[in-house]
Amino acid sequence: MMSCLLVFLILNSFTPLTAVNVSAICDDNANVTSLLQQLKSNVSGIPDEAFQNVKNFNSERKALYNKIKAISNQITAGAFRGSLKKLENDFEKRVKRRIVDPWRTRLLELIGQIKCLIENLPKCHPIVDSIPPSIREVLYYPSLPEYDDYVLVLAHVTDCWSGVANVTLSYSVDSGESVNLTMYKIDDLYRAEIPPQHYGLNVTFRVYAFDNAGNMAVSQTYSYVVGDSRPPVISYVERVPSVPNYNETVFVYVNATEPPLASGVEKVIVSYSNGTEWINESMRLQNGLYVAEIPAFPYGTLIEYVIYAFDNASNVAVTQIYSYSVDDRFLPVAIIDAPKYISESATLDIYIHDDNLLFGKLTVDGETLAYFNQSGSYAYMWNTTGISDGTFTLRLDVYDKADNHGWAECEVIIDKTAPKVEIELPKNGSYVNGLAIIQVNVEDLNLERAELTINNSSYVWTGTGTFTYVWETTRNDDGWYTILLRASDKAGNENQTSLEVFVDNTAPSLVNLTWSPLEPSAGENVSVTIQAFDYGSGVKNVTLWFRTDESKWQRLEMNLKDGNWTCLIPGQNESRIVIFYIECYDNAGNYARTIEEIYAVKAAQTQQQPFPLSWLLLIIIIIGAAVTLTTYIFRHRRKGTLGKTVALLSLK
Repeated sequence: MMSCLLVFLILNSFTPLTAVNVSAICDDNANVTSLLQQLKSNVSGIPDEAFQNVKNFNSERKALYNKIKAISNQITAGAFRGSLKKLENDFEKRVKRRIVDPWRTRLLELIGQIKCLIENLPKCHPIVDSIPPSIREVLYYPSLPEYDDYVLVLAHVTDCWSGVANVTLSYSVDSGESVNLTMYKIDDLYRAEIPPQHYGLNVTFRVYAFDNAGNMAVSQTYSYVVGDSRPPVISYVERVPSVPNYNETVFVYVNATEPPLASGVEKVIVSYSNGTEWINESMRLQNGLYVAEIPAFPYGTLIEYVIYAFDNASNVAVTQIYSYSVDDRFLPVAIIDAPKYISESATLDIYIHDDNLLFGKLTVDGETLAYFNQSGSYAYMWNTTGISDGTFTLRLDVYDKADNHGWAECEVIIDKTAPKVEIELPKNGSYVNGLAIIQVNVEDLNLERAELTINNSSYVWTGTGTFTYVWETTRNDDGWYTILLRASDKAGNENQTSLEVFVDNTAPSLVNLTWSPLEPSAGENVSVTIQAFDYGSGVKNVTLWFRTDESKWQRLEMNLKDGNWTCLIPGQNESRIVIFYIECYDNAGNYARTIEEIYAVKAAQTQQQPFPLSWLLLIIIIIGAAVTLTTYIFRHRRKGTLGKTVALLSLK
C-alpha cells in the first residue's frame, strides 16, 4: 500500500501536460520553449528508482538536462531539423533505455507533443543561423616534431550566432585513413594532441568546426614530416674472451639501439689497431647484438678498438677507446668420456691437448691408472673384474709448461649384479580366465629396462618394484601360454624368468539332467543325476540348489560316480512344489548353470495290511478238517457213528 502511494505522489509531482493549440504555432516558438521548460522540470523531479542500468543517478539527470538545453539552443538558432533529430535519436532513445514506467510513459507523451510542434516550426520560421563558425587561427607545437613528440594542435574558433557545437581535429599519416579527435576547449582555445609517429612519415591535418545550427567550417591543410636528430644509444660493449690467448680471436658484442619510432640503426663498425694501422670491420646483427671478430695476434700485442653506430638519419654515436693485451692463459684441454654404468670392463676415451704440454694423469678415486706425455686421443681399456660394485670418480689432470692446469672428471657406477626378477602371480601351471592379474617384481639399483612378454605380446617399463598387469585373456584362444619376464640394467647385466599358464574361458557343459521319481510322493527322496564336461581346466565342483514354495534356497554338493554327478533331494511334504537347478564351476572359475526345474509332491499311496500267518494256518487246518470230516461221514454213513465223531471234533 505504501509503494502504491509513493508512485501516486511521484506521478503527481510531474508538471501536468499543457494543451497547445497547433494553429498558434506560427505566431512564435514560445509553445515549444514552454514545453521544453516543462520537460526540464519533469526530468529534475525523477526519483532514483525511475532509472535502470544507471550507477550515478545525479549524473544521468544532468546528462538529460544538458540534452534538453542543447535542443533549446538549436531551436533558438532556427536549426529545427537538427533539434528534431537530436530529440529523437539522442534524448528520446535515452529515456527509453534508462527510465522505467510509469515515469517513462509520461516523459514520452511530453516528448511526442514537442516533436509535433517542432515539425511545424519550419513552415512558419525561417532559419536564423546559416553562417558557419569562424576558425581564426590554427597553431601546432613543436613546429619540427620528432618521432617521440606529441604534437599539440590549438585552434581559435568562434561563432556569434548559435554558438560552437564541437571542433574536430582530423589527421592522416602518409595519405592513409583519417583519424578524428575531439578538440576540447581550454581558455578560449580548442586543443588536441596527435600521438607520436614514426620517423620520416608525412602527417597532414585539418580542423573542422560545427555550430549549433549544423553549419561547418574547415581550416586549411597543415602538414609536417617526423624527424630524428638523436644518435643511436650504445648501451653495452663486451669482448669475449676478455683476456684473449695468443691463438684466440676476439668477439666484440655491442648493443646499439634506437626507440621504436626513430629512424633505426643503419650500421655499426668496430675499428681496431695493432699499433701500426686502424682497420674497420662491419658488425653483423646476431640475436639482438652486433658482433664482429678481431683476429688472433701474437702474445704481448696491444690491441685498441672503438665502436661507431650510425642511424638512418645520419646521426652517429662513438664510444671510448677500449684495449687489451694478448696473453697465454689457455688451460690445457682435458676430456674424458666413459660409460656411466660399467660391468666387467669399459673403454675410456681420453683426449688431452696443449701447445706446451707437460703431462697428463688418469686416476680413479685418487689411484693412478695411466700417464700421458703427448697431446692426442687415447682409448684406455679399464678392467673392473677385481673391483666391487659401487660409485667411482674418474679424473684426468693435464698440466702445461706455463703451470696451467686443466682437468676433467666423471662419475661411473660399477654394477656386475644382474636384476632380480620374479613372477608372483599367477602361479606356474595355474588356470586363468577373463581379466587375469599378472603381478611381477623387478629389483635393481640401475635398471634400464623390464619387459613382460605373453607369447608375442610385450609390455616394457623402466621402474623397479612390484607391478601389476591386467591380461584380457578373452582375446586369446584357450590353451597353454608362456609368461616371460626379462630385465636388463644400465651396465648390460640381464636376467629372466618364465612360467606357463592355461587360459580357459570356456564354461563347462551340463547335459542329461534326470531325476527319479518324476512325481515323488510325500516324504520320498528324489535322486538327481547329471553329466558335466570341461575339456579345459576340468570340472571343479557341481552343486544342486533347491527350494520349495515355502522354504529358501538350500545347497547340496553333488558327487561324481561312474561318470555322473548325483545327489538326493530330501523328501518333502504332500502338495509341496520343489524348484531346483544345478551349477558347475571349472578350475579356471568358469561357470555354467541349468534352467530351473520343478516337480510337485503327491499324496502318499494307501498300503493293504498283510494277512496274519496264524490266521492262515488256522484256516488251512479248518479246511483240512472239513474235508476229512466229509470223507469220513460219507464212508461211515451206515455205521451210526456220525454223532460221536462230530462230538469228538467239537471237543477238539
